[in-house]
Amino acid sequence: MTHAASTTAVDRPPPLRVARRVLLIALLASVAVLLVLACLLLLDVSSSQRTAQAAGSAVVTGVWSLLGFAVLRSLDASSRLGARWFLLAAWIAASASTLAAAAWLILIWIPYWIPVSAAIEDALARGGWILSIWTVVAVIPLAFVSRHPLPAWARLVALLGGCFIGWLALLGTCGVLAQSWVESLVRSFGEETFFRLHAAGAIFAFCGLVVVAVVQRLLGRGEPERGRTIPWRLSMQATCPRCGLAQALAVDGGAEGSRCGRCRLRILVEIDEPRCACGYVLYKLSGDACPECGRPVPEEDRWMSHAVDSMAAGTVDRPSSA
Repeated sequence: MTHAASTTAVDRPPPLRVARRVLLIALLASVAVLLVLACLLLLDVSSSQRTAQAAGSAVVTGVWSLLGFAVLRSLDASSRLGARWFLLAAWIAASASTLAAAAWLILIWIPYWIPVSAAIEDALARGGWILSIWTVVAVIPLAFVSRHPLPAWARLVALLGGCFIGWLALLGTCGVLAQSWVESLVRSFGEETFFRLHAAGAIFAFCGLVVVAVVQRLLGRGEPERGRTIPWRLSMQATCPRCGLAQALAVDGGAEGSRCGRCRLRILVEIDEPRCACGYVLYKLSGDACPECGRPVPEEDRWMSHAVDSMAAGTVDRPSSA
C-alpha cells in the first residue's frame, strides 16, 4: 500500500505543468466561445446582452491565459537565473492578473444573477482597473529576463523607462481612487503642460524600452541553442536517488524527463556545453580566450579550472612526481 501511494504521488504532474494545462484549456475555450458568437452574429440568432456578456468573459479569460503563459515562462527563466526581482515581478503579475480577471468576470455576470447596488459595481470596476494597471506594470520587466547582462546605458534607460511607467500607473491608480486629487494636480501644472510632458515622457519610455529589448536580443543572437550539438536520444548511466537502481536515462533536452524503472521517480537530466558567444565549443580548452573570435572565456567555463578543482578535491589522479 505504501509503495502504491508513493507511485501515485510520483505520477502526479508538477504544478507548473498543471498550470500550463489550465491556461491552455482556458485559452482554447475563450477562442471557441468567440468563434461560436461570431457564427451566431452572422446568423442573427443571439441576443445582444448575452452576446456581450459571453464575449466579455471570453476576452477576459483569453487575456488572462496569455498573460499566464508569459508569467510561467518568466518564472521558469527567473528561477534558473536566480533573478529575484524578476521572480517577484512574475508573482505580482500572476496574482494581479488573476484578481483582475476575477473582478471583471464578477462584474460581468453577478448583476445577471444577483441584484447588486451601484456602489458594489463601482467598487468592482475600480478594483478591476487598478489590478489591470499594475498587472501591465509587473509584466513589462518580464520581457527583459535574460542571461546576458545589459550595458550600463541600457540598464539606465530601462530603469528610467520603468520608473516613468510606474509613475503613470500611480497616476492612473489615483485617478481611479481619487479623481479630484489628480484634477487638482493637473490644474497646478497647467492642463496643456501636464499632458504635453506626460505624452512626451510616455513616448520616450516606450521607445527606450524597445531599444533595450532589441539590444538584449542582439546580445544573445550569436549564442547557439542549448544542447543543439547533443545527439538526439542520448542516454547516460545514472543511479536513482530514491531507490538506488542503476539504469540508463535519456537525455533529450525535453522538459518531461525520464522515470526510474523501479520507483517511477521523474528524473530530468540536462547537459550544458561550455560555448563561446560565437558558437565555438570550449570543451577541454585550456586558454583564457576563444581561439575562434578572441573573446575572453569565463573562469567557470575553462577546462583547466575544472581540472584543477577536481585535482584539489581528489577526484582526479594527480600526475606523479617522478
